[in-house]
Amino acid sequence: MSALIVALTGDLDGLLKDEKIILPYLSLLRKLNIKATIFATTEFVETYPEIIKKILHEGHELAGHGDVHERFDVSFKEQKKRLENMKEKIKDTCGVEVKGFRAPWLSYNAKTYKALEVLGMEYSSNVLNKLFFHRIPFLGSVYSLSSFSKWIKTWFIISQIFLKSKNFKPYRVGKIVEIPITSPDDHKLIDAPEGPKFKPEESAKIGEIWKSVFELLPRDSVYVLQAHPHRVASGYLPALENFLIHAIKHDTRFYTLYNLNKEFRESNHTRT
Repeated sequence: MSALIVALTGDLDGLLKDEKIILPYLSLLRKLNIKATIFATTEFVETYPEIIKKILHEGHELAGHGDVHERFDVSFKEQKKRLENMKEKIKDTCGVEVKGFRAPWLSYNAKTYKALEVLGMEYSSNVLNKLFFHRIPFLGSVYSLSSFSKWIKTWFIISQIFLKSKNFKPYRVGKIVEIPITSPDDHKLIDAPEGPKFKPEESAKIGEIWKSVFELLPRDSVYVLQAHPHRVASGYLPALENFLIHAIKHDTRFYTLYNLNKEFRESNHTRT
Protein backbone atom coordinates (compact mmCIF):
# COMPACT_ATOMS: atom_id res chain seq x y z
CA MET A 1 0.00 0.00 0.00
CA SER A 2 1.48 3.32 -1.05
CA ALA A 3 1.84 6.13 1.49
CA LEU A 4 -0.42 9.14 1.46
CA ILE A 5 1.30 12.43 0.63
CA VAL A 6 0.63 15.41 2.90
CA ALA A 7 1.51 18.98 2.00
CA LEU A 8 1.08 21.56 4.76
CA THR A 9 0.26 25.04 3.50
CA GLY A 10 -0.71 28.39 4.98
CA ASP A 11 -1.32 31.96 3.84
CA LEU A 12 0.06 35.20 5.27
CA ASP A 13 -1.74 38.33 4.19
CA GLY A 14 -2.97 40.91 6.71
CA LEU A 15 -1.43 42.83 9.58
CA LEU A 16 -0.41 41.03 12.77
CA LYS A 17 -1.06 42.26 16.29
CA ASP A 18 2.17 40.61 17.37
CA GLU A 19 4.89 39.39 15.01
CA LYS A 20 5.92 36.71 17.51
CA ILE A 21 2.58 34.94 17.17
CA ILE A 22 3.92 32.83 14.30
CA LEU A 23 7.00 31.59 16.16
CA PRO A 24 5.22 28.68 17.94
CA TYR A 25 3.93 27.49 14.55
CA LEU A 26 7.47 27.41 13.19
CA SER A 27 8.73 25.78 16.37
CA LEU A 28 6.22 22.94 16.02
CA LEU A 29 7.25 22.25 12.42
CA ARG A 30 10.90 22.33 13.41
CA LYS A 31 10.26 19.80 16.17
CA LEU A 32 8.46 17.48 13.75
CA ASN A 33 10.93 18.14 10.90
CA ILE A 34 8.16 19.14 8.48
CA LYS A 35 8.52 21.81 5.80
CA ALA A 36 5.50 23.87 4.79
CA THR A 37 4.59 26.01 1.80
CA ILE A 38 3.76 29.55 2.91
CA PHE A 39 1.87 31.82 0.52
CA ALA A 40 2.51 35.48 1.30
CA THR A 41 1.29 38.71 -0.23
CA THR A 42 3.77 41.35 -1.35
CA GLU A 43 2.33 43.60 1.34
CA PHE A 44 3.08 41.04 4.06
CA VAL A 45 6.61 40.36 2.80
CA GLU A 46 7.44 44.07 2.76
CA THR A 47 5.81 44.73 6.15
CA TYR A 48 7.34 41.76 7.99
CA PRO A 49 10.66 40.96 6.27
CA GLU A 50 12.11 39.45 9.45
CA ILE A 51 9.27 36.91 9.67
CA ILE A 52 9.84 35.95 6.04
CA LYS A 53 13.58 35.57 6.67
CA LYS A 54 12.80 33.30 9.61
CA ILE A 55 10.45 31.18 7.47
CA LEU A 56 13.09 30.82 4.76
CA HIS A 57 15.83 30.12 7.31
CA GLU A 58 13.73 27.23 8.66
CA GLY A 59 13.68 25.73 5.15
CA HIS A 60 10.04 26.36 4.27
CA GLU A 61 8.92 27.26 0.77
CA LEU A 62 7.76 30.82 0.08
CA ALA A 63 5.11 31.18 -2.63
CA GLY A 64 3.01 34.09 -3.90
CA HIS A 65 -0.39 35.17 -2.57
CA GLY A 66 -0.85 38.25 -4.72
CA ASP A 67 0.33 41.81 -4.26
CA VAL A 68 -2.41 42.68 -1.77
CA HIS A 69 -5.21 40.55 -0.31
CA GLU A 70 -7.86 41.50 -2.85
CA ARG A 71 -9.84 39.34 -5.27
CA PHE A 72 -7.92 38.02 -8.26
CA ASP A 73 -10.69 36.92 -10.62
CA VAL A 74 -10.25 39.98 -12.85
CA SER A 75 -9.00 40.62 -16.39
CA PHE A 76 -5.91 38.92 -17.78
CA LYS A 77 -4.15 42.28 -18.11
CA GLU A 78 -4.72 43.19 -14.46
CA GLN A 79 -3.76 39.73 -13.20
CA LYS A 80 -0.53 39.77 -15.19
CA LYS A 81 0.34 43.22 -13.86
CA ARG A 82 -0.35 42.24 -10.26
CA LEU A 83 1.59 38.98 -10.57
CA GLU A 84 4.57 40.81 -12.08
CA ASN A 85 4.49 43.26 -9.20
CA MET A 86 4.27 40.40 -6.70
CA LYS A 87 7.19 38.49 -8.21
CA GLU A 88 9.48 41.50 -8.55
CA LYS A 89 8.89 42.89 -5.07
CA ILE A 90 9.22 39.54 -3.32
CA LYS A 91 12.49 38.93 -5.13
CA ASP A 92 13.74 42.43 -4.30
CA THR A 93 12.80 42.03 -0.64
CA CYS A 94 14.04 38.53 0.13
CA GLY A 95 15.77 37.25 -3.01
CA VAL A 96 13.25 34.51 -3.73
CA GLU A 97 11.88 33.69 -7.19
CA VAL A 98 8.43 32.38 -6.32
CA LYS A 99 7.17 29.49 -8.45
CA GLY A 100 3.73 28.90 -6.94
CA PHE A 101 0.59 30.96 -6.45
CA ARG A 102 -2.59 30.93 -4.41
CA ALA A 103 -5.11 33.68 -5.07
CA PRO A 104 -6.58 35.70 -2.20
CA TRP A 105 -9.92 34.11 -1.21
CA LEU A 106 -9.14 31.45 -3.88
CA SER A 107 -10.63 33.94 -6.34
CA TYR A 108 -9.11 32.70 -9.58
CA ASN A 109 -10.44 32.21 -13.13
CA ALA A 110 -9.23 30.68 -16.40
CA LYS A 111 -7.15 33.80 -17.09
CA THR A 112 -5.15 33.15 -13.92
CA TYR A 113 -3.52 30.07 -15.42
CA LYS A 114 -2.58 31.94 -18.58
CA ALA A 115 -1.06 34.82 -16.61
CA LEU A 116 0.95 32.39 -14.47
CA GLU A 117 2.17 30.60 -17.59
CA VAL A 118 3.23 33.82 -19.32
CA LEU A 119 5.24 34.84 -16.25
CA GLY A 120 7.05 31.52 -16.03
CA MET A 121 5.44 30.30 -12.83
CA GLU A 122 4.91 26.57 -12.37
CA TYR A 123 2.01 25.74 -10.12
CA SER A 124 -1.25 26.96 -8.63
CA SER A 125 -3.10 25.81 -5.50
CA ASN A 126 -6.55 27.39 -5.80
CA VAL A 127 -9.05 24.57 -6.26
CA LEU A 128 -10.83 23.52 -3.07
CA ASN A 129 -11.43 19.81 -3.59
CA LYS A 130 -14.36 19.17 -1.26
CA LEU A 131 -15.35 15.79 0.03
CA PHE A 132 -18.89 14.69 -0.76
CA PHE A 133 -20.21 15.31 2.75
CA HIS A 134 -18.82 18.83 2.76
CA ARG A 135 -20.82 19.65 -0.39
CA ILE A 136 -24.05 19.28 1.60
CA PRO A 137 -24.35 21.71 4.55
CA PHE A 138 -26.37 19.37 6.77
CA LEU A 139 -23.99 16.45 6.33
CA GLY A 140 -21.01 18.73 6.79
CA SER A 141 -22.38 19.96 10.11
CA VAL A 142 -23.14 16.46 11.34
CA TYR A 143 -19.67 15.34 10.34
CA SER A 144 -17.96 18.27 12.01
CA LEU A 145 -19.93 18.24 15.24
CA SER A 146 -20.49 14.57 15.97
CA SER A 147 -18.75 11.23 16.18
CA PHE A 148 -20.61 9.80 13.17
CA SER A 149 -17.78 10.29 10.68
CA LYS A 150 -17.14 6.54 10.33
CA TRP A 151 -20.60 6.13 8.79
CA ILE A 152 -19.77 8.59 6.02
CA LYS A 153 -17.05 6.48 4.41
CA THR A 154 -19.59 4.90 2.05
CA TRP A 155 -20.78 8.35 0.95
CA PHE A 156 -17.20 9.33 0.28
CA ILE A 157 -16.64 6.31 -1.96
CA ILE A 158 -19.87 7.08 -3.83
CA SER A 159 -18.70 10.65 -4.36
CA GLN A 160 -15.49 9.41 -5.95
CA ILE A 161 -17.49 7.35 -8.44
CA PHE A 162 -20.45 9.59 -9.26
CA LEU A 163 -19.10 13.11 -8.72
CA LYS A 164 -15.92 12.29 -10.64
CA SER A 165 -13.56 13.89 -8.15
CA LYS A 166 -10.02 14.49 -9.39
CA ASN A 167 -8.93 11.99 -6.72
CA PHE A 168 -7.06 14.64 -4.79
CA LYS A 169 -4.04 14.62 -7.06
CA PRO A 170 -2.19 17.32 -9.05
CA TYR A 171 -3.24 17.85 -12.65
CA ARG A 172 -2.30 20.14 -15.52
CA VAL A 173 -4.05 23.25 -16.75
CA GLY A 174 -1.99 24.12 -19.80
CA LYS A 175 1.59 24.36 -18.54
CA ILE A 176 0.53 25.05 -14.95
CA VAL A 177 0.23 22.25 -12.40
CA GLU A 178 -2.87 22.68 -10.22
CA ILE A 179 -2.54 21.18 -6.73
CA PRO A 180 -5.99 21.14 -5.07
CA ILE A 181 -6.57 21.97 -1.42
CA THR A 182 -8.37 19.37 0.70
CA SER A 183 -11.44 20.49 2.63
CA PRO A 184 -12.11 21.35 5.39
CA ASP A 185 -9.42 23.94 6.04
CA ASP A 186 -8.95 25.88 9.27
CA HIS A 187 -11.10 28.77 8.02
CA LYS A 188 -14.05 26.44 7.45
CA LEU A 189 -13.78 25.06 10.99
CA ILE A 190 -12.92 28.23 12.89
CA ASP A 191 -14.06 31.43 11.19
CA ALA A 192 -16.54 30.63 8.40
CA PRO A 193 -20.12 31.80 9.16
CA GLU A 194 -21.53 28.43 8.08
CA GLY A 195 -18.88 26.43 9.94
CA PRO A 196 -18.90 24.96 13.44
CA LYS A 197 -16.69 27.83 14.70
CA PHE A 198 -14.64 25.72 17.08
CA LYS A 199 -13.04 27.61 19.97
CA PRO A 200 -9.37 27.15 20.97
CA GLU A 201 -10.35 24.85 23.82
CA GLU A 202 -12.02 22.61 21.20
CA SER A 203 -8.84 22.18 19.14
CA ALA A 204 -8.95 18.42 19.65
CA LYS A 205 -12.13 18.24 17.54
CA ILE A 206 -10.40 19.95 14.61
CA GLY A 207 -7.48 17.54 14.82
CA GLU A 208 -9.89 14.59 14.82
CA ILE A 209 -11.70 15.89 11.73
CA TRP A 210 -8.42 16.27 9.82
CA LYS A 211 -7.36 12.80 10.94
CA SER A 212 -10.63 11.24 9.78
CA VAL A 213 -10.28 12.86 6.35
CA PHE A 214 -6.75 11.45 6.25
CA GLU A 215 -8.19 7.99 6.93
CA LEU A 216 -10.85 8.33 4.23
CA LEU A 217 -8.56 9.36 1.38
CA PRO A 218 -7.16 6.68 -0.95
CA ARG A 219 -3.51 5.96 -0.14
CA ASP A 220 -2.29 7.33 -3.48
CA SER A 221 -3.88 10.75 -2.83
CA VAL A 222 -2.36 14.10 -1.92
CA TYR A 223 -3.72 15.74 1.22
CA VAL A 224 -3.09 19.50 0.95
CA LEU A 225 -3.94 20.91 4.35
CA GLN A 226 -4.59 24.64 4.54
CA ALA A 227 -3.75 25.85 8.07
CA HIS A 228 -2.97 29.56 8.28
CA PRO A 229 0.06 30.15 10.56
CA HIS A 230 -1.44 33.14 12.38
CA ARG A 231 -4.83 31.42 12.86
CA VAL A 232 -3.65 28.07 14.19
CA ALA A 233 -0.98 29.77 16.33
CA SER A 234 -3.78 31.68 18.10
CA GLY A 235 -4.72 28.77 20.32
CA TYR A 236 -5.23 26.04 17.71
CA LEU A 237 -1.75 24.54 17.47
CA PRO A 238 -2.84 21.37 19.34
CA ALA A 239 -5.16 20.58 16.40
CA LEU A 240 -2.32 20.82 13.91
CA GLU A 241 0.09 18.88 16.12
CA ASN A 242 -2.51 16.16 16.67
CA PHE A 243 -2.99 15.72 12.93
CA LEU A 244 0.70 15.87 11.98
CA ILE A 245 1.76 13.33 14.60
CA HIS A 246 -1.01 11.00 13.40
CA ALA A 247 0.22 11.37 9.82
CA ILE A 248 3.83 10.72 10.84
CA LYS A 249 2.82 7.49 12.56
CA HIS A 250 1.32 6.30 9.28
CA ASP A 251 4.59 6.68 7.34
CA THR A 252 3.28 9.70 5.48
CA ARG A 253 5.46 11.43 2.92
CA PHE A 254 5.56 15.20 3.48
CA TYR A 255 6.17 17.54 0.54
CA THR A 256 6.31 21.24 -0.13
CA LEU A 257 4.09 22.17 -3.05
CA TYR A 258 7.08 23.07 -5.20
CA ASN A 259 8.61 19.62 -4.70
CA LEU A 260 5.25 18.00 -5.34
CA ASN A 261 4.93 20.03 -8.53
CA LYS A 262 8.47 19.03 -9.53
CA GLU A 263 7.86 15.32 -8.94
CA PHE A 264 4.58 15.47 -10.86
CA ARG A 265 6.28 17.13 -13.83
CA GLU A 266 9.12 14.60 -13.86
CA SER A 267 6.70 11.67 -13.61
CA ASN A 268 4.46 13.13 -16.30
CA HIS A 269 7.42 13.70 -18.60
CA THR A 270 8.64 10.15 -18.08
CA ARG A 271 5.25 8.73 -19.03
CA THR A 272 5.14 10.69 -22.25
